[in-house]
Amino acid sequence: MLFKMKGYLTILILIFVITISCDSDNTDTKGLDENCSFQFEIDEASGSTFKYNSETGQLKKLINPFLDEPLYTDTVVFIPQKALCDLMTLCVKYKILEYPSEFKPESGIEVNPEPRYRLRFKIKDKVKEITWRTNTAIYESKEASDLNEIISTIDSLILSTPEFKALPEGQYKWL
Repeated sequence: MLFKMKGYLTILILIFVITISCDSDNTDTKGLDENCSFQFEIDEASGSTFKYNSETGQLKKLINPFLDEPLYTDTVVFIPQKALCDLMTLCVKYKILEYPSEFKPESGIEVNPEPRYRLRFKIKDKVKEITWRTNTAIYESKEASDLNEIISTIDSLILSTPEFKALPEGQYKWL
């Protein structure tokens, strides 16, 4: 009888441990989604000119800028929640909400044509819009280097998707 009780107790303990471990997995995922309130938009005029909105998934790629009305092609791309949360963590780390709206780091090096970025970040309930006309080849300030890392991360998330790769090639060359 004592052996039978120990068996039942062991089974109950195993069920309890398994239940707790399953609940903790779900809690971690829920916590990630609940704590990660992040959206962004980017309008990038560089080697890969595109516009993207993470909330709607709308992606527009410039095909030909030399028409009366520039020709864009579009598709929908949704970035995984974990990648959005990782991007938010990077933005918080680099204190993106403290950047000036017109970001103009000093540099003695000019790039022509000059890449341009318009960014909009929404972290929880705070919104930050940044315009950066990069006139630098070497990111001489820490802030410029940090913002470039954020933009590069966004580029890697978008440009690597099959949806982006399926869009037609641009009919122009970035000099």
